[in-house]
Amino acid sequence: MNIDEQNQLFLARLLGEVYRIQKHRGVPCAVSDGHIFGLLHGFEHVVEEELDTIGFVPKESFEYFVDILTAIENDASKLESFKGYYDIEKELEKVNISRDMALKILNYLNASKEYQQVIKKMDSTDSPMEFRSFKQHKEDL
Repeated sequence: MNIDEQNQLFLARLLGEVYRIQKHRGVPCAVSDGHIFGLLHGFEHVVEEELDTIGFVPKESFEYFVDILTAIENDASKLESFKGYYDIEKELEKVNISRDMALKILNYLNASKEYQQVIKKMDSTDSPMEFRSFKQHKEDL
């Protein structure tokens, strides 16, 4: 077993313990007892499943997306003409930033109170429905 696999198993065990504690304390936990057991005992498919749900936003993708938003927010004419996500979607797709990743980035920026003018303009018919509201949920923070 290489160091990356060991790290994954260690982190999976920690997450399994967190879920286990949540369940025993009556805190809502969206995973089954079997899932918790799988994390605690290193079931590879359960660990991979968990990692897939977390997702990953590469630094380069984040920076590229922020550069686009900065260019819009810092130019009054660009901000005025910006209608919504569809205005930048093709540019994001060129560098493999999917809608899901873009949504994660926008939620992060909104939670950080950044790019509020651009994010507010996403609430339009020129954006997919999921981009029209960036209300943070307690379980996301």
